[in-house]
Amino acid sequence: MKGAALLICGTILLLSALPGAFEVVIHEMSCGDPSMCNLHGTRSMLGTNFTYYTSCCSTDLCNKSAGTVPRPFWGLLVVSTLSIVLGILH
Repeated sequence: MKGAALLICGTILLLSALPGAFEVVIHEMSCGDPSMCNLHGTRSMLGTNFTYYTSCCSTDLCNKSAGTVPRPFWGLLVVSTLSIVLGILH
């Protein structure tokens, strides 16, 4: 049986300029695979381009105190991003 997957905590920052000069900024703290550290790029979602930046830290959710169980990184990112974008479009 394989051991538990190693998770590392970090932050992700999503930036987007929507039509009408409205800017969306999403700052998420969560945990995920170490391969997701120190990345940047652009993703398109619902016709809007988002620029993202990730960074990692050595404490749970990048808080000063550790000890809680890490949350799934990308699942929360997608849910929070879609919630905000859908709220803006309605």
